[in-house]
Amino acid sequence: MTRVSFSLVALLLALGSGCADDPHLSVLGNVEIEVDGSTTGFEFAQQTNLIEEDLLEPGETLFAGHCRIGETEEGRFVSVALVRPDAASEGIQAERFRIRMPVDGGTRGSRVEALLGGTDFSATLDDAGCDVTVDYVSSDDAIAGLTFDCTMRDADNVAARAVGELHYGACTAQ
Repeated sequence: MTRVSFSLVALLLALGSGCADDPHLSVLGNVEIEVDGSTTGFEFAQQTNLIEEDLLEPGETLFAGHCRIGETEEGRFVSVALVRPDAASEGIQAERFRIRMPVDGGTRGSRVEALLGGTDFSATLDDAGCDVTVDYVSSDDAIAGLTFDCTMRDADNVAARAVGELHYGACTAQ
């Protein structure tokens, strides 16, 4: 579902500032993930440039990710990701977070994934407790925004709940 609102206009202005001079992938928003009583995630309170995930090299100190808007035989989709740079820390840390979502409704091909402390978690929209909304997406403007509340599971059926919203600029059309 695609919708336009005053907050979208404000976001376009925020993401668009300097875009003609600085067409780098950028993100604004947050991902909060709770697993085993611990909370981790990503927080981008202001527009933050990202390195394209495919160009990430070992030892990188900047956040990476992607935002891709495309079409397959299944229909239009948006795929977004965040990757934390190499960093040593104690406890569970969000290392990667990804969402792939059909734009024109339905759940086919949907997927939410996270890598937390070396453990993979995933869910689809067909799974109970997983809701992702494409708030807006535009190939022409190279922007996408999603909100989500999704419980993912690992191979041992341990649950991790991801809640948040992400707004991307300079998305790639595929």
